[in-house]
Amino acid sequence: MQPKHPLLQKCLTQLEALPHLAVKIEVKEMPYVSKNVMADGLMSVGTAQGSVNYVVEIKSSVTRESLRSVLGYFNELKQRLDNNYAPLLIAEKLSSSVVNQLVQANIEFLDSTGNFYLNSPGLYLLTSNTLLAKDKPNQSLDITAGTLQTMYGILQSQSTIISKAFVGELAEISGVSLKTVESSLERLYQLRYLQRQPGGGYRLVDDIKFLERWELGYIETLRPKLLLGTYTPILGQSFFD
Repeated sequence: MQPKHPLLQKCLTQLEALPHLAVKIEVKEMPYVSKNVMADGLMSVGTAQGSVNYVVEIKSSVTRESLRSVLGYFNELKQRLDNNYAPLLIAEKLSSSVVNQLVQANIEFLDSTGNFYLNSPGLYLLTSNTLLAKDKPNQSLDITAGTLQTMYGILQSQSTIISKAFVGELAEISGVSLKTVESSLERLYQLRYLQRQPGGGYRLVDDIKFLERWELGYIETLRPKLLLGTYTPILGQSFFD
C-alpha cells in the first residue's frame, strides 16, 4: 500500500533515490495495532540479505529539547517489540546534534532532508545530508589517481570495514600519503560508495559497485599513468643487437 502520511512518503522517496542502494520497501499497515503496540504504521525494508519489519512512529518535530522524551519512548518501544520487529523514527529535518545522539542511542530514523540511519543484519545505512551540503562546495568529487589507488588498497584488504586504526596501513598498501587516503575516503563517502561508522571509520556500501567503479577509473585514469610508453630502438637496431 502507498504511505498515507505525506512525511513518511517524502522520507521513503528520499531513501529510494539513494544511488547504489537496492532496497524493496513495502508499507503494510497504517496505523499499526498489535497486542503490545499501537503505532503510526508497519513497513518492511528488504535487501538481498533479508528484510526488516519496522514499526513506524512519525514525529514531525524532534529537537534537542524534546529528544530526551523521544529516546525514552523508543527505548521502551524496543522492549515491547518481538525480535522480528524494530522501531523506526520518521521526522522532519533533524539537526546534526540530534542525529548524532540518535545514532549513539541506536535509534533508527529517516528524515525528510536525507538524514538516514538504518542498522540491521541485512542493511546498514548512515547518511548525513547536513555534512554533504556543507562539504560539497569546497571539494572536488572527481575520482583522482590518488583516490583510485586508495580504492585499490581497500580492495586488496578484502574487508568491507575501514577502521580508523587501519587508515595508516591503507596508505602503505595504496602507495599514497596518509593525507591522500583521508581525503579520498571523504570523497568516496560523499559519492555514496562508503558509509560512516558510528564509532569512526567507514564501511563499503556495495562492494560490487565499488569494484566496478575502480575498474572503470583504472581504464580511464590510472592505467595511462602507469604506461611507460613504447620503446623505439636507436637507428632501427634490434633489441638483441
